[in-house]
Amino acid sequence: MMTLKDYEFLQRIEREKEDSMARRRIVRRQYTREERKRRRTTLWMALLAGLCAFTVSMAINLDNTGDDPTRDLPLQKPTVVEPAEEPPVSNGMDVLGEFDLTAYCPCEECCGQWALNRPDGIVYTASGVVAKEGVTVAVDPDVIPLGTEVYIVGRGWYTAQDTGNFAGNVIDIYMTDHATACEFGRQNAVVAIPNYERSATP
Repeated sequence: MMTLKDYEFLQRIEREKEDSMARRRIVRRQYTREERKRRRTTLWMALLAGLCAFTVSMAINLDNTGDDPTRDLPLQKPTVVEPAEEPPVSNGMDVLGEFDLTAYCPCEECCGQWALNRPDGIVYTASGVVAKEGVTVAVDPDVIPLGTEVYIVGRGWYTAQDTGNFAGNVIDIYMTDHATACEFGRQNAVVAIPNYERSATP
């Protein structure tokens, strides 16, 4: 016959068993949640790694293929273009060599006393003609006689109409604006003039 103590003992064992099972269920649920979390993290990391690898692969392919629509066209020999700035030396031109190029304007800073008392700002050159931008240059008449047509490689044709406070291979280009003349500064260029005797030769 079961006594009260025996009954209480059995009840305690049953409660402990239920508590143990409940603790196991809780541990199992926690483990399941952590396992799911780890799986999601692993999946996202795998997706991110795949995306990175795809991006790098596309970048490498783009770098190798380029974005040049002409890459599939057949190669052609480059066209050799003769420089258009060179004077026609073989056609009645004499190359004088390399000259120093400067610029001047009608102001007193550029022309000194010659800039004083100019009527209406008109600039008369040493040759007696009115200076004109794009036409007039000052030269050393011992190197280039006044009135000579002058070809400056890279700039074009001018006329030697004026002189300046210099000598030798120097050409001073007339400009109407002082700031433009100052900005021009000092440059170098090859200069040629027509050889009329050679031009007249049949």
